[in-house]
Amino acid sequence: LFDALVSGLCGGAGLDVFLEVPPKNTKLIQLPKVICTPHLVASSHEAQIRVAVEISEQ
Repeated sequence: LFDALVSGLCGGAGLDVFLEVPPKNTKLIQLPKVICTPHLVASSHEAQIRVAVEISEQ
């Protein structure tokens, strides 16, 4: 991903979850076309609906 962003092959990236917090390799998240959020994807409307459906099916 880093190489693709630097070369322009990839126009940007949005990252939400990291294996380690804070991440050890910060070169990727310091790129100007990278946006990082603190585990917000699980709070999206779509994610909440998906969780509700999965729970109701169990």
